[in-house]
Amino acid sequence: MTKDIPSALQLLGETYLQLGKWEQGQQQLLRALHLAKAIGMEGQQCKTLLILSQLPLQWVEYPQSIKYLEESLDLAQKLNQRSLLMDIYRILTTAHAKAGNFEAAYRYQTTMKNLEDSLFGFVQKEQIAKFEASFKVKEKELENERLETEKVSKDYIIKKRNSLIISLGVIIIFLLIAAYLFKERAKIKAEYKLRKKSPDIHDDVGSTLNDLKMTIKEALEEKSTDQDKLIRAVQLGNQAMDSLKNLIWNIDKKEVALYQFADEVRALTSDLLSTHQIPFQFDAIGFDAKRPLSQMIYHNLLMIYKEALQNAVKHGDHEQITIDLVYAADVFLLKIKNSCPKLAVND
Repeated sequence: MTKDIPSALQLLGETYLQLGKWEQGQQQLLRALHLAKAIGMEGQQCKTLLILSQLPLQWVEYPQSIKYLEESLDLAQKLNQRSLLMDIYRILTTAHAKAGNFEAAYRYQTTMKNLEDSLFGFVQKEQIAKFEASFKVKEKELENERLETEKVSKDYIIKKRNSLIISLGVIIIFLLIAAYLFKERAKIKAEYKLRKKSPDIHDDVGSTLNDLKMTIKEALEEKSTDQDKLIRAVQLGNQAMDSLKNLIWNIDKKEVALYQFADEVRALTSDLLSTHQIPFQFDAIGFDAKRPLSQMIYHNLLMIYKEALQNAVKHGDHEQITIDLVYAADVFLLKIKNSCPKLAVND
């Protein structure tokens, strides 16, 4: 555990130097050096002396820097630490050159060059031997991989082709089944809508046609030539045709915007009450919202409105009718007022 302390102190000193705190860094490095000497860690002393030598070099204290370097050099030669020798020779060359000792600087530079060539030659020979052995092993591995890849590739191509054929067949069958089911579902849906709409078509158109029948009957029984009744009969006939076309069209109608529903109700009110020569006031509030109505909701609301309006006409004795149609928070409110006592309010 004690042997780890010099290394930790050296690391702390280097950290201070990196932060630009030179004095704190020097203190920690000197502590690391003294402790390494005390417990006989010559390798640690060599590294610490090398780092310490760079501080006097920056402070233009060349003799002190050279002293640290020569102590580090002796230990590195004794321990045969070639990697440190290169750095020591390089810094010694710089220190002597800055101190004006050019002969010594040249000597250390030459020594560094010779050591560099020696290390390079040794490393190069070792690397060449490793590369040759590695190349032979790799060459054999590549040959085995090539043979294995060719075999796997052939098998993969065959499996891929078979899978593609099967997949295409399954997709074609699925599409045919889906198309058939979609067609049948659309047919069933259309038949269901038609059956659901049939009672509404019968009630709405039947009511209008019955009114038309009674108007014509009155005109014939009275043998009247009253233009108003004839005009009313024509209007009722047109209304019956419009109702029939509208309901049939609604069977396959898409979503309807709120404002479109309000416009259609307003037009229906005007046509029906004008036919009976009944004065009215119509207000639609909240129908500028963007919420669409489904075809079913639209149709049901229209039927409810028609029924309420026809009741007002039937029981109102041709008095003025006030209609308020309000939409708010997904709620529809219909209020029909008539001045006749028989029909005060219809919600």
